[in-house]
Amino acid sequence: MALRGARRPERLEPLDGLAELELDDAALREIDRILEESVTDPVGPEFMAPPSREEKPA
Repeated sequence: MALRGARRPERLEPLDGLAELELDDAALREIDRILEESVTDPVGPEFMAPPSREEKPA
């Protein structure tokens, strides 16, 4: 299960207990259908990459 936006531990606190959530195959298919229909320009893994440490010109 992916945790969207959880970059710091304190952001996980409201999700406590979510791991017990179970979705049946029909629910997972519906989620996939909604995402495919709604997300027309997905963001790749580079979005979550740490910022470059290269020095920027002044």
